[in-house]
Amino acid sequence: MSSDAIFFATLSTVRIGLFKYGGIFLLCAGTISCILSLFVFSKKALRKNPCGIYLIGSNIANFFTIYMSIFETTLSVGYNNDLTISNLTFCRLSLYLTFVSDNLSSYFLIMASIDRMFLTSKNALTRQRSTSHLAYISIIIISIFWLIFHIHALILPDIIQLYPMYFACYFPSGSYLTFITYYLIIRIVLTLTLMIIFGLLTIKNIRNIRQVHILPSIQGTGVSTQVILNTPRSKDQLLIRILLLDVVVYMIFNLLLVIILLYQQIVQYRSVSLYESQIITFITAVATFSNYIPCCIGFYTKLFVSKTFRSEVKNSFLCN
Repeated sequence: MSSDAIFFATLSTVRIGLFKYGGIFLLCAGTISCILSLFVFSKKALRKNPCGIYLIGSNIANFFTIYMSIFETTLSVGYNNDLTISNLTFCRLSLYLTFVSDNLSSYFLIMASIDRMFLTSKNALTRQRSTSHLAYISIIIISIFWLIFHIHALILPDIIQLYPMYFACYFPSGSYLTFITYYLIIRIVLTLTLMIIFGLLTIKNIRNIRQVHILPSIQGTGVSTQVILNTPRSKDQLLIRILLLDVVVYMIFNLLLVIILLYQQIVQYRSVSLYESQIITFITAVATFSNYIPCCIGFYTKLFVSKTFRSEVKNSFLCN
């Protein structure tokens, strides 16, 4: 066997093993993470908070992603058992729910970032926009938008023969496949950009809040007055920290997918060697796996990083 053949076989083995064992790990870890996160955020003190409402919505969307996308991909790649090629309706429904849940999860995080930006603003009128009522309305509008926007996934995808003796639930080649590819790139880049912008604005507002303003001394008294800007309550501070952590985790684990999608568009109109094709396939699999990680580890990262969150989790269990 040639060195190239050995190399290709190694890449294939690693790719299969990544989903065969890593996929099962993500399924188990993600399920526990979503359940525990929903348990904590559903407590009265947090579920009445606008940011807590968005995080509840994001975790529900993550739960759908785990069982409509990660589960199917794990079976397909790791165990060579693709359920979506046995039934066209299930094929399309799986892609539709994957699109919707992935978008809902990320855009609920964006809305939570906007809410924290409102809350930490120096402007009192802006702070008043951080309300549970607005959170519920936003969740409904965003959900309806993505449910309608992705209706194409219920109509156009098909069970396609990609290689000899290899079928997959996929998008037909041509303009539709090009649209899907560019859509994925734009969506991820836009999502990352919005998260960065609103995350930085929130951090900027927090720094402004922490500033202590010294007013001029009253004439004749020589006494200066310190005025501290409105400071978020402890629950709000906790939600700000764990939200920013979620945003950072999302950005880190989605960056590789953006890069490989952009590269695929660059090389799509030129001939690609077998060696390069195998490398692209392998990196795409790793990027896909990396893309799944944020929706499966949210609870653990918060638990590991935030002492306040650990105390909140402990109190949630003790109260029951």
